[in-house]
Amino acid sequence: MNNDYQNHPEYNSYNWDASTSCSEVPSLTQTYSNTGGTTTNLDTEDAFTDTGTEGRLSPEPSIYSLTSSLRDQSFRHVHGRCLNAHSDVYSLPADEEEAQRLYKQHSLFYYLGRNDNYYGMWETVREVMAPTHERRRAALDLGCGPGNWTIQCAIDFPHAEVLGVDLAPTSAVVPPQNCRFEIDDLNLGLEHFFGDTFDFVHARLLNSGVKDYAGLVDQVSRSVRPGGLVIFAEVDFRVWSEDKRLLLPPNFYTPLPSGARPSLANVASIKSGGSGSSNSGGRAQVQTKITDWAVPTFFAAMSKCVRAKGGNIDAAALLKTWMREHPNYEDVQTRDLWAPLGVWTPTILDEWTTHPNFRICQELAKENLISLAKGARPLLYDWFSEQDVAELEGNAVREITEDRKPMYIRVQVTSARKKRVNA
Repeated sequence: MNNDYQNHPEYNSYNWDASTSCSEVPSLTQTYSNTGGTTTNLDTEDAFTDTGTEGRLSPEPSIYSLTSSLRDQSFRHVHGRCLNAHSDVYSLPADEEEAQRLYKQHSLFYYLGRNDNYYGMWETVREVMAPTHERRRAALDLGCGPGNWTIQCAIDFPHAEVLGVDLAPTSAVVPPQNCRFEIDDLNLGLEHFFGDTFDFVHARLLNSGVKDYAGLVDQVSRSVRPGGLVIFAEVDFRVWSEDKRLLLPPNFYTPLPSGARPSLANVASIKSGGSGSSNSGGRAQVQTKITDWAVPTFFAAMSKCVRAKGGNIDAAALLKTWMREHPNYEDVQTRDLWAPLGVWTPTILDEWTTHPNFRICQELAKENLISLAKGARPLLYDWFSEQDVAELEGNAVREITEDRKPMYIRVQVTSARKKRVNA
């Protein structure tokens, strides 16, 4: 296997402590917000040079040691994996094994963006985060996971404060002095950040853990300064063919009877079908292909479970509309990044399939899917039998490692600027 990405500085700049388990997280300090909710800051010291209250990203901090009770409150054990204990919506693990998956996933996004932590928008980000005498720049990373993106942003902009928030404590090594982390459930709101707090807000892969995504888009607009930048990056759990046709298992859109429990039989009948097209809600027509391939079936099962838990799978496609219709946003732009699932030889040659990063992304996406198939067990077990889950996982892993079928998953990146106040 070609693991060229492991030799890149981005891969090695910050590694994770593999000995850290869900019961052995870094020391925490707890911060109370103005709204009465709590967040948990992962730094043991004030990471920023500001001594006044104006420079703080979370108001009125109070410091506590990480007690066993606080540790127990942060995690729960489900089907042999460690999950966050703050949200009943997000059901992927929060342990070291998952942190390693998310680390490689971060590298995947980096290479999809053509060696850019900001999806090809480095010049725009640099403009927004340029030093100013008026105030210290600040960036917020929503759903930061183990903190890869957050730390890289702090390295890129050492003059700025960078805050990452997530449902579970990060297992990162000691971050840069201008970077810190807090535990927070985005479903409880961002009111404690209101007031033009940030110059730059980044959010990635939140749709499986956020109930009211349109509401989050609104709250982000009230947390970013006029002229500031917002970037959302999402996937919709759908798989595409090499020629960009949507690969749908049979019965993918068939609603379940009231009270019915999903099974492999009603997620995807194991039958082959033809091709067609779909046009929903007046949107642009998308060419589709009905298929019995295992990877689309696996993502269809995940999608049904995420919906049942309250996640918003459709956020990836709707972000552009939400932001264009919102009065606080302007200059809304979208970009699709196509992650190849597994190592296969492209027959359609273009700028991306001939790019040196394409092969690296194939390897990273394959490793990510193998780990995701295992990590999705707690989510899938809520709706499927162990036999069905084993079949979903085994077939998907076999298909991506042995069959080498040409498939993509699409990352939809949506960015906007906060409207400037008229002089």
